[in-house]
Amino acid sequence: MSRKNTKKRKKLSSRLVKTIIVSMVSVTLIALAGLGFFNWFADKKFYNDKTMQIAKTVSDSVNGDFLEQLKETMDSTDYYDRLEVAIAYEDREIIKKWLFDNDMYIQFETCINTLSTIQTDMEVKYLYIQTINDGKCMTLIDTSEPFLSLGYPQDLTGTEFAYLDRNMEVSPIITKSEFGLLSSGGVPIYNSKGDAIAIAFCDIDASDMIKSTLGFVYMNGGITLIAVFIVSMISTRRIKKRITGPIEQLTDAVDNFGTEETGFNKENITELSIDTNDEIEELYHATHYMQVSIIDYMDNLTAVTAEKERIGAELDVATRIQASMLPNVFPPFPYRNDFDIYATMNPAKEVGGDFYDFFLIDDDHLGIVMADVSGKGVPAALFMMMSKIILSNFAQMGLSPAEVLAKTNDSICASNEEDMFVTVWFGILTISTGHIVAGNAGHEYPMIRSANGSFKVFEDNHDFVIGGMEGMPYSQYEFDLEKGGTLFLYTDGCPEATNANNELFGTNRMLTALNRDSSASPKDLLSNMTDAVNTFVGDAPQFDDLTMLAITLT
Repeated sequence: MSRKNTKKRKKLSSRLVKTIIVSMVSVTLIALAGLGFFNWFADKKFYNDKTMQIAKTVSDSVNGDFLEQLKETMDSTDYYDRLEVAIAYEDREIIKKWLFDNDMYIQFETCINTLSTIQTDMEVKYLYIQTINDGKCMTLIDTSEPFLSLGYPQDLTGTEFAYLDRNMEVSPIITKSEFGLLSSGGVPIYNSKGDAIAIAFCDIDASDMIKSTLGFVYMNGGITLIAVFIVSMISTRRIKKRITGPIEQLTDAVDNFGTEETGFNKENITELSIDTNDEIEELYHATHYMQVSIIDYMDNLTAVTAEKERIGAELDVATRIQASMLPNVFPPFPYRNDFDIYATMNPAKEVGGDFYDFFLIDDDHLGIVMADVSGKGVPAALFMMMSKIILSNFAQMGLSPAEVLAKTNDSICASNEEDMFVTVWFGILTISTGHIVAGNAGHEYPMIRSANGSFKVFEDNHDFVIGGMEGMPYSQYEFDLEKGGTLFLYTDGCPEATNANNELFGTNRMLTALNRDSSASPKDLLSNMTDAVNTFVGDAPQFDDLTMLAITLT
């Protein structure tokens, strides 16, 4: 079945066009946002500048000395009593009469008329004059309510002008309140002595700022969308001709080449005329070369796979043969209840070079072997089987451990053209007494536990490895294994097990694993040790064969 029929193909041209459109729209939106911001900023500056210009005009047009006289005159309890009554009854005549009585009415009206004219001519929403002192303000002139607001006090706390503590210039700001969007600012009014008497405030309706910005964005956005549409149409045609068309031809040629089910052959290689002079043309030539290479590779792979399967089958047989060479039925002597023995061998490859062995020499003597051949894999496995057979034969002849090791060494050296060697610990246990006579040919130290104690390393004497040099002498030593005591033997794959950080498992961790349950059966001891090694190694590959044996006198 062709690949093009298994899944609906998405058009590359549509994807590219979508990408172009999305990219252009994204860039446009970012640009519009930036331009909208700058347009808003320009409008804000325009309104703020206009606010301060009008406030400056008011400041220059109003008599500061009169405002000072007005402020000082009404700064009395009598006036505020009048103001309170006037506000309560909305009676402006009370304030007018007070101004007449103090000869200030004409000048007050003049100020109001001046501010009203400026407000009308310059389209100002609110125009008023206030004095500010210690965070509180007092209205002197307000065009929207000139009489009832005269002297009206107000606390600035909680307002945007709370920072003011005296008559000073108020920088323009844009605020939004119940009065709408306003640009507000103020300029001090000075008397003839140059003292700031009050502040001329101006509020301009700035709601057109939003309309201006939105109009700018809408207009440019519409133009951009039209441009994006035109560019996308042009891009689609060019993409179809230069990119997606040749790629579709190439895809069809690859689909027609074949599948794993139908096979691959040179008759299905499609010749195309792609002359784009770019990477697509290079892709076509590379694909064509790859198709030819795949066919050659498949031919070679068939032969290699068959050979690999043959080798794998032979290795599988070798693994089973090697496993059958070692004692693997437990308990091995079901009719004996005076000792308990268990052993395991986990090779690093399909076959390994480690081996263990145990056998009854006679009814009261048990031969025990733990050995490690140099190297790994098939050569080590063959050398291991030869070494095991030779050593076992000499041990069965009733020789001492030293004699067994010496004769085994001479036999192996006589035909050891590959210069391989094997480390061996061999001991003969007198079952009835627990007495052991042993020899160590370059192997790991054994570990021994007394009946009620913990495991400890037994540092015995080491002689030269087996197979290293012909005619080497070998020694032996003796020790006793108590009833209830345990002997633990192993190869270097245990202490030299390595984790991902290149740390070795080591002898101390071995003792810890053994002594976690030192009185356990040999099978459980080996299981505990295997779990400890696997936990330590984690995901790191197994470096060496892992072989262990434990025997307990019961």
